[in-house]
Amino acid sequence: CSAVAPLLAEHPNVKRTELTNPAVVRLPNGTKPEGVSSAGQMGFYTASLDGRVLYVGSDQVATRVATEQGVPITSVKYDASNHIIYAAGSISGKAFMYILVAGSPIMVGQRVELGLDGGYINDAVVGVDNVYFSDSTQPFVYSIPRMRRQQAKTGQQVQQPPIMQHFLGVEFTCATGLECANGLVEATPGVLIIAHYLQGDLYRYVLKAKQLTKLPLPHLDGKRAFPDGLLMTNQSTLWVCDNFNHRILQVEVNKDYSFATVKCVVTSSYFNTPTTMTVQGSKLWAVNAHFLDCLFFKPCLRQCYEIVGMELKQVCV
Repeated sequence: CSAVAPLLAEHPNVKRTELTNPAVVRLPNGTKPEGVSSAGQMGFYTASLDGRVLYVGSDQVATRVATEQGVPITSVKYDASNHIIYAAGSISGKAFMYILVAGSPIMVGQRVELGLDGGYINDAVVGVDNVYFSDSTQPFVYSIPRMRRQQAKTGQQVQQPPIMQHFLGVEFTCATGLECANGLVEATPGVLIIAHYLQGDLYRYVLKAKQLTKLPLPHLDGKRAFPDGLLMTNQSTLWVCDNFNHRILQVEVNKDYSFATVKCVVTSSYFNTPTTMTVQGSKLWAVNAHFLDCLFFKPCLRQCYEIVGMELKQVCV
């Protein structure tokens, strides 16, 4: 399903893999997805810029799980252990928690609005003990304690959990209207890796020490990176959606996550501004946002969208 091309001339230690025959899950036209998360052993949840969270089953039929009117949903993460979905609410400055009914992938038992008082809530990640949210216009990350299923007692309304603000420092500050923090991942408890979209680099942030460390990304093929969604598949392997370059980067990080090296570039004619990723089974899946085909807030009801999957053992080897 993939072919390994020659190494990048200006970076001789970086491999290049061309994905030629990936798995493809078609989404309904006009879906406008930006976020994707595995729904467990089968199916996916997608976050749509039209305010919908959708469940896409193994039959590739999409079912609405929730709708936030007038709020583009830019990220969705499913906590399979507790059967809860977390969604990032972009321009609303909020996030949302959907506690699903036991046994159902689509029925919401309780909706909890998380008033983060943020600028533009871009991404969400479920960590070991906390759930984190990035802010694209303010130098903060927000966190809430990870909700456990037993805390959502039948018949009792779940209250908004306590929210923590984590200041990333002046190095992460953005000018008004420009996009800074994008994707984020918990590398290990208490340590985050965050994509800085404007700079084209990554940062490590140690929460307890309040320490920020820059992890520069190189220009590959003469192009700066546009780092969007992040995903870790083991303690040393980080995947980065390089969205407007229509490629995915495989990055190796050291033991304390203070240094990052691009090891491989995955390209494919099937990629069209991939924004976020998830793992299901043996495959890594990336959702195409098609931003160059359909502007961010334009409806584009006829536009096609898809999730593209690649076998992890067959790329970058």
